[in-house]
Amino acid sequence: MKKYGLAVVSVLISAGALTACGDNATGEEIEQLLTDSNEAMGNLNSYAVETAMHSDDFENNAILQLTRDPVALTNEHRQPDAVSGETDVNREFIEDGIYYYEEPSIGEWIKFDAEEAGITGAESLRPAEAQLDMLKQYSGQLELNDKGDDYILSASGTEDEELQELALEMAGGQQAKEMGLEVTDFDIEIVIDKSSLLQKEATMTLGFQMPNQQENEEEADMQTQSLTTTYSQFNEVEDIHVPEDVVNEAIDIEEAQERMEQQQAELEQEAQPNEDSEE
Repeated sequence: MKKYGLAVVSVLISAGALTACGDNATGEEIEQLLTDSNEAMGNLNSYAVETAMHSDDFENNAILQLTRDPVALTNEHRQPDAVSGETDVNREFIEDGIYYYEEPSIGEWIKFDAEEAGITGAESLRPAEAQLDMLKQYSGQLELNDKGDDYILSASGTEDEELQELALEMAGGQQAKEMGLEVTDFDIEIVIDKSSLLQKEATMTLGFQMPNQQENEEEADMQTQSLTTTYSQFNEVEDIHVPEDVVNEAIDIEEAQERMEQQQAELEQEAQPNEDSEE
């Protein structure tokens, strides 16, 4: 079962209070900027997040829109099919405490309680803030530059342990560590608007390889991924509603699991005659 993983009132501390932040900002000043930006994002009732991920053999684009009152979300993923070349589109919605998503393996919409997907209220819809929460732990490794109308936060390289730890967190956290992922290249940049303290854009490049492929460095499967995230439609997202046909056609998770099991049994049965003939 798929789990949704993943969610402006003027800020109490004005942008003018951050004029001390510049190219020589301390870790404490950077942490304060992250805190203030998170407060600004948290005060929004709605915003949109557009992401574009690319790697050597993978591409995925997504557009997410959320509102916090009422709690609702729509997310659309677009990914080219490596065989057909066509673009696969998958959508998901949250409305009235129900989570809906497309399951291509059975060609059905599935619904279940949004709490099972980790959405327990408005505080659960904070994708931009979650990223800054994590970065606050590494404020000492970040650099701050003052450029025109924006603050630019950045970090680059893997030469020290703290930067490696930050890179692993951005690569997937505990899951990346359990996989034994070794980060070989890392670069991240966060753009924050000076006047509103809202996030505008985040870009990241990540190079990595697996440890069991390092015996012969020339044959090691090294990959590079790039991710660009853009934030927009601040307090401008229209009311989100699940399409009527999705509401009417969606089946519950228990029925979906039964269909998946039935489909698997049919596939195994179809494969049985071929196995017998080979014997």
